[in-house]
Amino acid sequence: MKDATMRQVAVCVSVALFVVALLISAPAWAQQGSSSKPRTASGQAEPASPDDNNTQESSSQASATAPESTIPAPLQMHQVGKASLLSHDRSPLQLGPVYINSAWYFFAVGNGLKIDPKSNQLSAGTNTVSVVQTSIVFDHLFRRDRLALQYQPRLAILNGQVQRDLSSYALALNGSHMFSPRWNLAYSNTYGSTRNRLLYGDSYFNVDLVTTDTFQTPFLETRERFISNYSDATLSYQMTARDKFSLESRLNYTRSTFLSAPTNSYTYGASFKWDRSLSPTRGFGLAYVWEKRQFSRALTNTDYQSIGAGFTQQIARTWHLRAGVGAGTAADRSLREWTLTGSFSVLKTFRKSYAAVNAYRSNEFGGFVTNRWTDRADAYYGMRLTRRWGLGASGGYYHVGLPERVSGTYAGGQASYQLLRRVSTFVSFGHKWQAGRATDLLFTGGRSYFAIGLRWDAHPDSAY
Repeated sequence: MKDATMRQVAVCVSVALFVVALLISAPAWAQQGSSSKPRTASGQAEPASPDDNNTQESSSQASATAPESTIPAPLQMHQVGKASLLSHDRSPLQLGPVYINSAWYFFAVGNGLKIDPKSNQLSAGTNTVSVVQTSIVFDHLFRRDRLALQYQPRLAILNGQVQRDLSSYALALNGSHMFSPRWNLAYSNTYGSTRNRLLYGDSYFNVDLVTTDTFQTPFLETRERFISNYSDATLSYQMTARDKFSLESRLNYTRSTFLSAPTNSYTYGASFKWDRSLSPTRGFGLAYVWEKRQFSRALTNTDYQSIGAGFTQQIARTWHLRAGVGAGTAADRSLREWTLTGSFSVLKTFRKSYAAVNAYRSNEFGGFVTNRWTDRADAYYGMRLTRRWGLGASGGYYHVGLPERVSGTYAGGQASYQLLRRVSTFVSFGHKWQAGRATDLLFTGGRSYFAIGLRWDAHPDSAY
């Protein structure tokens, strides 16, 4: 009953934000022309380019397609669950502002894919699973606004039978409004329902070579479905050419199981950030974050505060460094805990390959409900063998300081072959291992499997 109620609340929040976005963007609808070409910030259609229909691959350096110059930076947004930007170019499968962004199919065989009903643990026997996933996008660009709705369903078929308990989906609403060249408002609401986390064509650590952003996907296997709804709004002010101030508010909801009891978590928070550009290749920033996290049961309500400084540096066009360090405190009814927080990210590009590492310590959820600090580190290496063949390998570690102390690791690799410009096939293998005394919260043991699949992308890039 509570699940249904929270799903209704999530849908209501998404609809409310959608309506607000339409009201903010309403004046722009009347000014929007009928041209299907991308438009500049002034609302004029971009002239045709001789390279509009040709994508050339650089053989001298690992790089991806450059961001679209027709979209101002404040109106750019990310794909759901990925580090790469959401493209506004037309898709071959498009009807008006609605298009299919990607479609996946893969078949996997291995152990640990099924839950043993007797022991309630991952089964040691060999099983097969087929997964179908797609991404459907509504994306409309106005003169000073952009509105996008992304839906990503995922259907799992275990041993030839459709498994609703193993299927997952995500629904994300993103919007941005430029009040002026200096003032901008960005807002988002992302609802997710996840039951099974398989390592397949993508890694749990996603890297974008254009923006140098990274995205880490939770990989620990929980006993129950993990439901989340994250809402946030960020007001930014470009004070000078070098200085930018941002004020963010957030409202998050998560649901999982802790100590054999369904547990809801409500997070209210705000943050203030100042960023300063020291040069075209260096930047510095300061941030303060406050959060209040409330739980329905099992865990005590906790207040979080943190303050930190960050630094970015590009070295010789092939090194990209991001680092941050700060102090964080968590207080509940009985005690206050202080800890060192921070993050570190490095990306190095070579002639035909690249390597990336990212690590952090924070109070982020790792796919389950907790009120403790978490640590995570990931690494990825990709290589372009030929124009069509690519290889990739990744690994990661996660730890959370629960009373039962849960930890997990993963390692995987893949080989991909570009059949057509938008169609590729891949083979991958993966192994995950997680341990801890919280057996009612997470599965313990390992999972190993081999997968083969086919992927279609509306906007492929040259990353590998």
